[in-house]
Amino acid sequence: YLVSKNLTINFPVLGEISVANKTPETLSIHIKTLLENGGFLIDPTVSVRLLNAKVTVLGEVKNPGTFTFTENSISLLQALGLAGDLTINGSRKDVILIRESSGKRIITHLDLTTIEWINGPFQNIQPNDVIVVNPNTAKIKSAGVVGNASVVLGIASVILSSIIVLSR
Repeated sequence: YLVSKNLTINFPVLGEISVANKTPETLSIHIKTLLENGGFLIDPTVSVRLLNAKVTVLGEVKNPGTFTFTENSISLLQALGLAGDLTINGSRKDVILIRESSGKRIITHLDLTTIEWINGPFQNIQPNDVIVVNPNTAKIKSAGVVGNASVVLGIASVILSSIIVLSR
């Protein structure tokens, strides 16, 4: 059933049912209970599934973009896999996950080189999550004019050589 803008579905016999703040599992139990308590069915089987969940993966990945998934849940690593994995320039120590929850935006920095995030609340992707893979230090340094010591030494040697040539 299509969820309306006010987070309800119009279910036959039961009418309008609120789906706000319900996971697919809790919604299926809720509908099953309503069907049994209303005397409409005896021991009904109710299955709720998202059909158009999406995740957006941006930054230093092979194929950034928005991806749809039909599974009930996918992991952060699966979402990165949909985007073709991190590039060599992607920072595994600073992956940002942006999530809307109860009208609030939650921004979390994850370090994929540690194990702590796997058992945390951000291991599984929720619909409409945004993942941003930041560039690593080497990429940031190469993007600027003065990226590292060799560039500084090169510029200094050119200036010094020019001064010596012009002063003769």
